Amino acid sequence: MQRELLNTMNAFLDPSNHADSEDAMMAEETEQRLSGRWAQPGGQRHHAQPTMGDILATLTSAMSLLRRCRANAALTIQLFSQLFHFVNMWLFNQLVLQPGLGLCTRRWGIRLGRRLSRIEAWAEKQGLELAADCHLARILQTSLLLQSQKQSLQDISTISAHCFKLNSLQLHAILQQYSPEPASPRCRRRC
Repeated sequence: MQRELLNTMNAFLDPSNHADSEDAMMAEETEQRLSGRWAQPGGQRHHAQPTMGDILATLTSAMSLLRRCRANAALTIQLFSQLFHFVNMWLFNQLVLQPGLGLCTRRWGIRLGRRLSRIEAWAEKQGLELAADCHLARILQTSLLLQSQKQSLQDISTISAHCFKLNSLQLHAILQQYSPEPASPRCRRRC
């Protein structure tokens, strides 16, 4: 399941709004098209570039498989906890380890937050909101950090209150790569 999810993860990094344009029915349509089979590699994508609908369809397909097999609820929660952790880890690593992508901006923070909110909404409908909250917390807080003002001591206090899942090294790595928008005032750096 994680491999299937990996095939669609680039939807989070799509700079266009195309990844967001899929409607909520995409997951249900894909499930009907699969007609009881687990998703075949690459079989669920309609586009060359994956979309958030593809990610949701992958999650829905996994949930349907587990329900058809009448998997224990604890096993289902554990499996989706792993999938949410994978999403968290993969996105965070892309932000921190791929500075050439230019993802550490306010605009990307907003885009990432919007896309992650779709995963959270899906998880809530499935009764997996606690697993999603717990295992997506780091990337959600990173999204908030990117969106936040970073000009005053009050801003720093707000960031530290809301980004408690990020340790000092992670905060440093993100803020070192952060590129403010042209219209925003620059942060002063101290040596």
